[in-house]
Amino acid sequence: MSLHLHKSKTEGISHQSKLTPEELTESYKKLASEIWSKTWDLLTSENQWVKETPHQDLDSGIIYSQRVHGDHHHGKIFMLEGYVDSSPAEVFHETVIRIEESPTWNPTVKECKTVQVVDENTDISHNITNEAVGGLVSSRDFVNLRHWKMKDDVMISAGCSVIHPSVPPSKKHVRGENGPGGWFYKPCPQDPNRCIFGWIINTDIKGWIPQYLVEQAVHGTLLQFLKHLRLHMNRLKSKAPMSS
Repeated sequence: MSLHLHKSKTEGISHQSKLTPEELTESYKKLASEIWSKTWDLLTSENQWVKETPHQDLDSGIIYSQRVHGDHHHGKIFMLEGYVDSSPAEVFHETVIRIEESPTWNPTVKECKTVQVVDENTDISHNITNEAVGGLVSSRDFVNLRHWKMKDDVMISAGCSVIHPSVPPSKKHVRGENGPGGWFYKPCPQDPNRCIFGWIINTDIKGWIPQYLVEQAVHGTLLQFLKHLRLHMNRLKSKAPMSS
């Protein structure tokens, strides 16, 4: 693979410095396709996911987990699924296309900006999170390569961490690392104005943090995101003009 997923920051920066802008863009495209396929494999490995919240359903939000070993996976990974009362296309548009607006409605994110548009279905974003678990987990930042496309009526926006020359690590934040994961949007056949939203989170937030606090932070982030996504989509519907 011609682009490294933070296996070594020095190695990744050194390698990128030898590429022309055109070669770097092609490397991002190749990696994006590979990460999308890995995320699809995670999503469809249904017998590997174990419920972390056995008494919850899609109305309250279900969190699953599984242990994955290999390159670019961070041990225990998590998946959220829950209903959102909007179509898959509407939710996709608000979360992926309008990602820079997410800090206005998502309290887990402090800042979000697009660093580079690779092609019409691929970009690189820089996200800064707010503190979590009552301040026990400090703010992190992530540089993510994202790629989205549809398969079998499921839209997936997959991503992973990359090194980008315009966003070097900063002393202001701990630079976290994401392995393959992302958001997915499944239709509800019985209701076209509703969808199943999901998030596979495969992250290493770095720092000397006990595992139970890491898992607590991940659980809180997933359920908070679902809660505020629902509120945001409901607000948008209430502002929409009435159809004649």
